[in-house]
Amino acid sequence: ANAYPPEPLPVALRQGEAIDPTSYRRRVAEIVRLGGTDSDVAIGGGQVPAVLAPERIPADDDAGTPPDAMIIDQSQFSSLGDRVASRPETAASAQLIRAKAGTMVTAPAGSLVLLDLPEQNPAAALATSLHALDGAVLVGIAETGGLGATRAYRLLAAISEELFLGAERSQPGTGVRHAIAVALPFERDLLRIAAIAGGILIDGIGDAVYLPSAELPVRTAFTVLQAVKARITRADYVACPSCGRTLFDLIEVTEHIKATTAHLDGVTIAIMGCIVNGPGEMADADFGFVGSGPGKITLYRRKEPVQRNIAFADARDALIQLIKDHGMWKDPEPCADS
Repeated sequence: ANAYPPEPLPVALRQGEAIDPTSYRRRVAEIVRLGGTDSDVAIGGGQVPAVLAPERIPADDDAGTPPDAMIIDQSQFSSLGDRVASRPETAASAQLIRAKAGTMVTAPAGSLVLLDLPEQNPAAALATSLHALDGAVLVGIAETGGLGATRAYRLLAAISEELFLGAERSQPGTGVRHAIAVALPFERDLLRIAAIAGGILIDGIGDAVYLPSAELPVRTAFTVLQAVKARITRADYVACPSCGRTLFDLIEVTEHIKATTAHLDGVTIAIMGCIVNGPGEMADADFGFVGSGPGKITLYRRKEPVQRNIAFADARDALIQLIKDHGMWKDPEPCADS
């Protein structure tokens, strides 16, 4: 009489996808250890999203990326593979399983499960498969069944939440929120990848990103994560569009600063044309380089001005020194040819 999960789940389809566009809340998920319980590679649990990538990638794609960019061996399902293995630093491996939603899917702990949604009643199909899956797996969507990727992932998160709440009402402590991998396994167009994956991540959904069909899957994934502020892995820049109050060449100065700081990890630098709007527009930056008058620059640390009216010619060196003073500077690595 109390069989679980309920079938179908029309409430999730009608209401559970609702997203508040005015606020951000990261979805809570279980911790998944890639490859099993003994792995050091943990995904989910509120950690920054990991990046999954196909094994056969261009040599220049993974340069400078963190060591948790997992490698996926492509050997089946055209652009999908059957093995997931991390870089040597992490020494983990896991199965990649593709299955039809609506079936009682079984998968070993630490695997990546990609589901094909049916055209009819995808909510009930997802409920059936998620109910059967262990909480120690990553779940994503392969075929969206006509929903489109954005709705499919919102629905996946909603069904997972409904199953969690239902299990908790039935027996407290038994609910599972599955970790979700934002997988776009057949998408090649960079603008579509950015729009779809970025939108899903902004909705707070995504514990890993998998873009195997992108030309540069690792770099693209980290770029999307950085663009939506889900994970900062290299220097990030904020610049105003310029206006009549800007008294220096914004594009030239931005490129000049980038040439000196692009090697830094996870530092956000704002280059703003004027003292009027600049401080508000760069509120989330680590450091600000803001025009404060003819030939003058004011430097900010977060929202606070720390050095006012510096001569323009000295401002870039002063910015570098400010970054060093806050322990966020590192010297660039020497070129291989030097």
